Amino acid sequence: DCSIKTGTSRYLKKDLSKLFEAYYECKGINPAFSKKVDKIKIEFGALTGILISSFDIESNTANAVSEADYEPSINLTGGVFLTLVLPRNQGRFAIQNELLLTSYNIKGHHLQYASEDNYTETAITVKATHLKLNTLARMKIPIQQVNLRLEAGMSNAYALSISADQVKTRVFYAPAET
Repeated sequence: DCSIKTGTSRYLKKDLSKLFEAYYECKGINPAFSKKVDKIKIEFGALTGILISSFDIESNTANAVSEADYEPSINLTGGVFLTLVLPRNQGRFAIQNELLLTSYNIKGHHLQYASEDNYTETAITVKATHLKLNTLARMKIPIQQVNLRLEAGMSNAYALSISADQVKTRVFYAPAET
């Protein structure tokens, strides 16, 4: 006969597991089945990609900024990710954090033309660098041999630097003035 001290055992998974382990140890037998505790799996890695940025500015008044033609800015972006794959459900659910460094350099051009000797050219440049944190809840849905991933979350960014320049060149029946 076994004498097992229950002490302050509560009706919790951890306490019940200890109680059964003590019983099996006392009887000198191995349990037919014992499930190991699932732990959170941690994944860490690098991210890289291409960021394409552009402007489409609308205004109620006609001005060079809203009427300019802007070229898209194509830049590399990169960062790191940390994913916490939640136990159970075969790792289908996870929390993912991504820390990215992004930047863009968008250039625009506007020409206000009256005649060959009377026009204004405006060159606009907008540059920015951001540190961006994406926090996502992820669900993986296996469909035959492919995993479909659904992600939803929020994004926060901190501007490390922002600059905007506008250079107007006016020609009015004389050499160009900047």
